[in-house]
Amino acid sequence: MTLATPPDRDRFPRMQRYRRDLSSPQVENIAAATRSAIAPLLSGVQAGQTVALAVGSRGIANLRAIVATCVAAVREVGGQPVLLPAMGSHGGATPEGQTAVLAGYGLDEASLGTPVWASMDTQVVAESRFGFPVHIATAAMQADHVLLINRVKPHTNFAGPIESGLHKMLLIGLGKQRGAEIAHRAMQTIPFPDVLA
Repeated sequence: MTLATPPDRDRFPRMQRYRRDLSSPQVENIAAATRSAIAPLLSGVQAGQTVALAVGSRGIANLRAIVATCVAAVREVGGQPVLLPAMGSHGGATPEGQTAVLAGYGLDEASLGTPVWASMDTQVVAESRFGFPVHIATAAMQADHVLLINRVKPHTNFAGPIESGLHKMLLIGLGKQRGAEIAHRAMQTIPFPDVLA
C-alpha cells in the first residue's frame, strides 16, 4: 500500500483573511426622506396637472410607503397623481399583468385612491445614435409630469458608467414591451451601457 504524496505547499495560492461589512445606511423616516427628495421636482406642478408616478417591477424596500408619500405630496401641490407601470414586458406584457404586479406591492386604485394607467401602447419619441427607435409609453406622454420611482444599483450582468437605474427605467421600463424588445435586441451588438447612454 502506498500513501498519497502530500500536496506541494508552494502550489497553493496565498490566502488572506478579511472581514466583510454588510451594514448599510438606514433611512429613519421614509416619508420625510421621500418628501425632501421630490419637493424640488414638484415645484413646477400646477393645480389640476397630472403627475404619472412611474413604478417598476423590481422590489424596492418600503415601496408602498414611498409611493403613498408621493401620492400625498402630489395632491398637496394640487396635482392629480396616477400610477404608471414602468416595467417593460414584465407582468406578461399585458395591462392586466402589470396592474397585478403593482397590486402585489400594495399599489392599487382601491388602496391609494389613484387611477392606474396600465396601457401597453407606446409612441416613438426619438432615434438613438445607433439608429434604433426609442419608444415611450403613450400614457407617460399624456401626463403633464412623470416622476420615476426607482432605485439606482449595480446591474447583475454588466458594469459600466450607467447600469440599473433611471436611464434603464426610461428606455426599457417606460418603453413597455416594444421598447424593451428593441433595446434588448440592440444589446446583442452594442454594449448595454452604450445603449442606455
